[in-house]
Amino acid sequence: MSPTWLVTREADDARADRAALEACGAAVREVPCVETRWLPWPWASATSGLVFFTSRRAVEAWARGGRAPLGDVVSVSPTTSAALRELGVAPSLAVEGGVVALAQQVVARWDERGRPPTEVRYPTSNAGLRAVEQQKALELLAPLGPIDRRVAYEVTAPEGLDRALADATCAPWSVTFASPSAVSHFLAAHTPPRAPRQVVCLGRSTARAWNTARPAGWPEAIVSTDLRSTLQEVTA
Repeated sequence: MSPTWLVTREADDARADRAALEACGAAVREVPCVETRWLPWPWASATSGLVFFTSRRAVEAWARGGRAPLGDVVSVSPTTSAALRELGVAPSLAVEGGVVALAQQVVARWDERGRPPTEVRYPTSNAGLRAVEQQKALELLAPLGPIDRRVAYEVTAPEGLDRALADATCAPWSVTFASPSAVSHFLAAHTPPRAPRQVVCLGRSTARAWNTARPAGWPEAIVSTDLRSTLQEVTA
């Protein structure tokens, strides 16, 4: 029996993943594991220093908050940098490999420029404040100058997630995750009676969250930089 693929993104993001899976003939079920609450954009203007974007949601928080001046912008790639470009913002540095890789490249560029005093503005979520990767990035960025990290949006688990997951995982299943928050909400809400066939995670930090917390004997994550393409490959 072929597994049903669970898509755990919020509904507005899940449609494209569902379409990609259904085009491959897979059965799909949307079980959102994240809800976003938007907060006011933390800075009225950021024309000096640099803004450190590490999620598409942070980009959306900026857009919803009125698109205040940003100045120099750096971002992880490809999803976050693409979201910025769609809004007419060209990052001066876009790096694949996650938050730590971006911080390393920012520091390298700063060294090349003679280490000028630089303020870093870092929009994040409530969950991001606890992320190990962000702490490592902050340590790397500390020599540049002041780091102003503020919450621009909050992520929570949807109400009734435990019941939705219990129903969705009673038959063979596979799952996709696009954020560490979705992984943590999923595992906190419900432990299915059977392991998933496959787990596909967008980005190394999401895969790391799954691989660190998954129950013993459950499969490791397949890491993806393009979730739709990876889903098409693994279901072919």
